[in-house]
Amino acid sequence: MEFSDYYIAYFDVLGCKSFFSGNEQAELEFVQNLKKMIERSVKSAISINSSFVLSQLADMRVEYKLFSDNVALWMY
Repeated sequence: MEFSDYYIAYFDVLGCKSFFSGNEQAELEFVQNLKKMIERSVKSAISINSSFVLSQLADMRVEYKLFSDNVALWMY
């Protein structure tokens, strides 16, 4: 069995419903900020994967998975 090093970032927004109960403006701002964060994370992953400098230094990749209210990013 071969093992590799991975760097992982993961977040889950489950359980936020009660936090925002009755405050639609705060809920809207949170969702907008979350959307921006996901877009920036995906853009960063794509940028890293296509980087000439990174490809010269090491064989490293960044991948991501969006599922339900979860986001996972990993670099290997």
